[in-house]
Amino acid sequence: MATLRGHAISTLFGQADHTYVTCAGGYAWGCWGRSTGGKIICTGSGSSAQANCISLPSSTAGLIYGVTGVCHQTANRILWPAGITVRKAKGYWASVLAYGTYGSDVPAWLIRIGVCSTSTGEIPKCSAKGRTALSISAREAPPDAKDRALLRDIKALYLRGVSTQEHKRRILMKGPADLKTLGSETKLVLQHRLGKAIKAADIKDIQTIQMELFSKQAQIAMHLHEGGLNGESLAQKINGAVNKMLKDCYKSLGKENYTKLLELEPGEMINIVDPEIAVKVYK
Repeated sequence: MATLRGHAISTLFGQADHTYVTCAGGYAWGCWGRSTGGKIICTGSGSSAQANCISLPSSTAGLIYGVTGVCHQTANRILWPAGITVRKAKGYWASVLAYGTYGSDVPAWLIRIGVCSTSTGEIPKCSAKGRTALSISAREAPPDAKDRALLRDIKALYLRGVSTQEHKRRILMKGPADLKTLGSETKLVLQHRLGKAIKAADIKDIQTIQMELFSKQAQIAMHLHEGGLNGESLAQKINGAVNKMLKDCYKSLGKENYTKLLELEPGEMINIVDPEIAVKVYK
């Protein structure tokens, strides 16, 4: 098994952290952006061959930037074999509400899990030699028990989809988002992070707010597909929609639960789509 690491890079004020993945041998998956200069925020052991399979093409892990996910979801996909996420990155929980842990294109993600599960072992650039040299760093930032429990339940939610007839039906669905799975994942996130403080009615409110965002994202994605948007406009519109979602979540949850859930202060703006990356992707 290789040591896989998630990294975070602080960006401009109001921007979510950029995240990327490396292995102990020094190989890096840039997740749409920079792949050096970040701090390690999570480590775990898993097949680098499987991680590399998931990362294709070009460290994007099959996501459509700003439409079905951003660098957080991309890094989480590549880190799937190690059972860790970049949850310590700034803006992470806002991006999870916006796209899910692994991206809103759930049917395509389930296919990717299945296809890449046959990739085992290590790629040469994630060698045992490099792993030994960096063994001390590999012990940094282990996930706590609560994080492990949440990720275990989320992974179980997706793996059930891989092995059932329901999965076969879902992969033929029109549109990128599997709203049933994403809604179930949001319920898990709320319950794990807020415990008894979250009520059933609050969960339904947040799920409704999330569905409204997905609808808005679909409209923006269609506008992009039709050639009516450039990368800068896409980032502006998606970030605006996400920040509106955050305001609605605050109204529903109140200050204490909002801050605990999202690790953001009420009124704090967070831009999860990086305009510079969006401009490069959609030039």
